[in-house]
Amino acid sequence: MTLNKLLAQTIVFWALLVLIIMYAIDFKLPDSMAISDYLMTFHTAGYIAAHGKWQYLYPALDATTFHGAPFDQISHQLLTRMPAWSVSEYMYMPLSAFIFAPYSTFKPEFSLFSWQITSLLAIGAAAYCVLSDEKPAIRKTRVFLTTAATLSFLPATLTLWIGQVGLVFGLFPLAFGYYLLRRLPLPAGLIFALLFLKPQMLVLAVFLIVCELAQKRPQALIGMTLGVMALAQANATILGPQIFQAWLNCLKLSDKIFSDPANGVAVHLATSLPRAVLLSQPVEAHSTLKPIVYGVALLFMTVGLGVVVMLSHKSSPIKDSLAKANLSLILACLALPLVVPHLFLYDLCVIAPAFYLLFASQSESMKGLGQLAVQLRKIFAVYWVCITIYCICMVTNVAFAKPLILVAAMTVFYVLALIAVVKYLLVQKKLEPEITS
Repeated sequence: MTLNKLLAQTIVFWALLVLIIMYAIDFKLPDSMAISDYLMTFHTAGYIAAHGKWQYLYPALDATTFHGAPFDQISHQLLTRMPAWSVSEYMYMPLSAFIFAPYSTFKPEFSLFSWQITSLLAIGAAAYCVLSDEKPAIRKTRVFLTTAATLSFLPATLTLWIGQVGLVFGLFPLAFGYYLLRRLPLPAGLIFALLFLKPQMLVLAVFLIVCELAQKRPQALIGMTLGVMALAQANATILGPQIFQAWLNCLKLSDKIFSDPANGVAVHLATSLPRAVLLSQPVEAHSTLKPIVYGVALLFMTVGLGVVVMLSHKSSPIKDSLAKANLSLILACLALPLVVPHLFLYDLCVIAPAFYLLFASQSESMKGLGQLAVQLRKIFAVYWVCITIYCICMVTNVAFAKPLILVAAMTVFYVLALIAVVKYLLVQKKLEPEITS
């Protein structure tokens, strides 16, 4: 048996094991899933949308807590196994609740399992979109194995298990927009606008759009701008300005509540640099620290976008447009946890396309990057190991799961990747006159 066959069989076995365990927990241990993110949040929101009870989606404008709000009460009524101490809330845009309405017609365990299947299909669709340039003879096999291998990235498995929305609201629109970017840039921008369903994910699209702008192609930016405006307007118009204002107020309330560990915030899940730093400090210091921490995050993003402009500009030694987009997406994935204020461990599932490009793609665009691709592959291999160790610590002994240590490592990976790309550009630039002569 060849090493490749053994690896493929191991990947498939792992994926099947994960799915079997997930199915068993959903139907055999329903008490353990009664407080899953999906049932408490999205199943309840779907029920509210299906029954037109929009006034219960968000707490009152003068609310100071989510506990006892109408949404929380409905959640407890729907989920009889839900503990009395557990609190439900919905912080996503109003119209997104329509997406969950069909799922809410099922019993809770079937509703959860149906969403998990939808999320799994989103992984497969994302893998296909990113690997669409592979040779037809190997494309189906490679997409299947890549989809299965995604479950070895534990944030993706965690997202699938608890029924979070990162795979459907984040990974799929990102990958589909990437697929359209070099074919139909304006529709690609419209697809990127769907990341507004989970707004922090828009950072990923910004890197790709800056790559396009550096090549004097504004269509994607126009598309995303129109798409975001349309989504915002639809939320304000279809359900009325009161519901839209209630959503905005809910975001402010959630920021206030989830900035204090005393409110039961799962600190070990807060794996964005701004959030991890703030939650490690007393609440009284947050107002002083926020401008500093957010300023550092903005600096990281600005530097990353500067490198994207360097590699995408017409003066860049990289001439392949697809290679430019690939590098921009890879840097965006590394930048995401460093620049967004709210990001949890399971949200890292959305960076899977970087792994697809570096470990699964055999396209000429990736091969053409030569040693740079090798360096980035090493960085992401260590990244995967660090995330895996952190997830294992979180499950076995949460005291060992230190978000600051993880985000410090992710910062190092980001800086190393930026340095590797800049060095590659400088070396290739020096070699250009020799190649020309």
